[in-house]
Amino acid sequence: MKEESIRELSCFQQYATKLSEQGIWMKAAEACIVKELLEADKQLPELELLTNSSVVEFIMMNIVKDAAHEEKDITLSRVMETIEELASANTEEEALPLMTEFVNNLRRLLKKKRTRDIRKLTTTDKNYYEIENLLNELDMHLMNASSYPWSQALLVDVLRSVDLDSITKGNYERAYADIYEMHEDQEACDACYNRLIKHSPEDANILYGWLTQLWQRRDYDACYDMITRGLQLQDSFFQEMFLDIARDIAEQTGDDSAYVQWKKQYGKRDTYKQNLTDTQVNKVQLPLDTSAYTDAKPNKPCPCGSGKKFKACCKKILDKTEAQGV
Repeated sequence: MKEESIRELSCFQQYATKLSEQGIWMKAAEACIVKELLEADKQLPELELLTNSSVVEFIMMNIVKDAAHEEKDITLSRVMETIEELASANTEEEALPLMTEFVNNLRRLLKKKRTRDIRKLTTTDKNYYEIENLLNELDMHLMNASSYPWSQALLVDVLRSVDLDSITKGNYERAYADIYEMHEDQEACDACYNRLIKHSPEDANILYGWLTQLWQRRDYDACYDMITRGLQLQDSFFQEMFLDIARDIAEQTGDDSAYVQWKKQYGKRDTYKQNLTDTQVNKVQLPLDTSAYTDAKPNKPCPCGSGKKFKACCKKILDKTEAQGV
């Protein structure tokens, strides 16, 4: 989408007018909106954000809201209070408004270039792990939200505002596509995953996300193609996850020929693990220092960023370690 197309959007003049009411010259208000939308599109080309009218309007709305907030309105103490409140939230209804506030304040801090405050957010290990867990958890909360355009837009806000590790970033992009599927817009989900894979053909996380959707649809031919592509990447973090789905498909179809071949070709690392001591196995398998799992909850996302629940991921390794007294 070019600048001319942005200016032709039905809501463009509406938000430019609202922005000008904040004491900004009209032409400057229009230029501000155009600039931010083009920057967002450039930052996340794989999502083709400007083709999603809901996301475009959400960004415009936040430009106006951000202009109305003075710097003094955004306090670090409030950001940390929000994280603490989220930790005690029992329902999605309680959690979603708090997550929205957290993301909005984080974006405003970054937009105002308050880097000193941003650094303070991660001064201590406790703060760092709380924020890291929150960001890893946010996409899962939003997958359960009733308004999927709003959910996608907030996911985009995180991707635009925060530097994420590759696995967490991939989880957010997968969630952006999966929300279409959850709301029965299969065509849009397909198109989004095709764009993501075209942009990042060697990203095992994206391939795995698309595989899980195809598996749920029981499109086994497409699954076989995606498993083959995923295993050929030889990504040690995701390889076993591709093989797990291959095994499940074999059980569902009663045909294990493909799985047996894949297991023979790509499952050799299991034999390697059998020859290691328990301590060595734990060192190979556990992606983070044990202190990163101190506050992890069984049914919450694993701190490692795999997208799995903690109890189905690193908790198994930790439990084995404790049982053996390693």
